[in-house]
Order: sequence, then C-alpha cells, then structure tokens
Amino acid sequence: MPGEATCPPQEDGIHGTATEKDNTAELSPYASRICAVHCQSHEVFYVSSALLRQSPVLASHYNRSLCSSLSIPELRLNDVTFSTGHVIIHFLITGTYQCLKPYQDSDAERNVFEFTTALDVYVAAHSYDLPGLRKLARQEIVKLGNRLDLPTFVDAVDNAKLAFDNFPAIGVYAEWRFVSLADPAEHLAFKKMLNCIGAPKTLSMTLLRAILLLKASETPYKSESSEEGISKVPLRYIGSNSSESQLTNGLLDV
Repeated sequence: MPGEATCPPQEDGIHGTATEKDNTAELSPYASRICAVHCQSHEVFYVSSALLRQSPVLASHYNRSLCSSLSIPELRLNDVTFSTGHVIIHFLITGTYQCLKPYQDSDAERNVFEFTTALDVYVAAHSYDLPGLRKLARQEIVKLGNRLDLPTFVDAVDNAKLAFDNFPAIGVYAEWRFVSLADPAEHLAFKKMLNCIGAPKTLSMTLLRAILLLKASETPYKSESSEEGISKVPLRYIGSNSSESQLTNGLLDV
C-alpha cells in the first residue's frame, strides 16, 4: 500500500527462501475470561486470564480463584507495588519491559525510582517464575544502576532490603561497583562521594564512607602503576565495558 514501509525478505543462506516466523496462536487471549489483579496499593489491573498461563504460579492462583462466587476472578499480589505490577502485566501482554514514568522532579530521583522498580521486578519475576521478565529486569538493573553514584546505589539497594543469599546476582553487581573504586579515574570522585554521604545513617553507608576515606588518603595511582592496580581486580570484572557486557550476559545469570 502507498506510504506503508515494507522490508525485503531475509534469505536464510541455505535454500534462498525467506525465513518465516510462526505468528499463529492456539488460543486467543482476547476471548478468555477477565481477571482482576490487585496490588498492595489496592489498585487493580484487568487482564485476560489466558495471559496468566505464562506464569505457573499466577496460573495456579487464578485456578484457585475460580472456586469463589465472584463474577470476576481475582488475584491478590500483596507483595507487589503498583509500579512493579504494571511492569509484570505489560510483560505478560507484550513480552517487553516498560516502567511507569517517574513523577519525581530531578533526574537523580527518577533514576532511583526506576532502579528500585527494576530490583522489585527482578524479585517478583523470580517469585512468579517469569524467566523472560527476570532477564529484562536484570538488564535494567545494570543500565540504571550504572547511572547512580555509589552512595546513591548503596542507599537504594539497602532500602530494597534484598536477601543476597536468595539473589546472589545482585550481590555480584554490588561487588563490581565497589571494585570499580580500584580504577585510578575514580580517585578524583572520592571527595564528591564523601560529601554526598554526609553523616551516614546505616551500617552500609558507614562502611562505604570508611572505604572512601581510606582510598582518599592513598597517593593517587601513577600511570605506570595503574596496570598493577587493575591486576588485583578479579578477572570476572575485567573486560570491555564489563558493566554492560559481562554483567548482563553472565554475572547476573543467577
């Protein structure tokens, strides 16, 4: 049709024919019964019950809800915030990650909101057995976490109250953030980070402040000694753009 963009067929290199994707569906989710999904804030999402089959846990909860006398079956996700619930429902419908637009005024606050949401989604995806969403949340954690300075990152992870023994991948990423202090380029940022911490309110921030004070008291690395300093960093943290490549593709696959 005029004005409609078209793409040339892709050859598979074997038979010279276009590779076609099967876009058929056995059942239409648009014809299934509606389910009301309640979050901890008492706000409600209305979603096709067929989409819940992507999660064995949600599907099981839904099947139990059919025993009630309610005209619309209900799911109550009391451990999920509205923001996290939106990401889950959006993933069930589209297979993609979408966070609600942050309402905070500053870029820093908006980054913290999105980062915290990604942490919550990562945990929820584990709880509800949604590995695809877990992978997407992992990528968001690294992308958004890298936008936060170290004190803000530590504070956000502290507030999330994660159990690192249950989610060791988050601990690995936190380790990488601390190991990055070995980078000679970070030496100039120590004073700024110390000012950001101020009077620490938690043990984590107290420990971070102590580390920064120790690092700030050291003589800045000389160019000829930088290689030696980096050599002391575990190999798993080293690589081209390791925060994005290694962490998203390997270290956070836990």
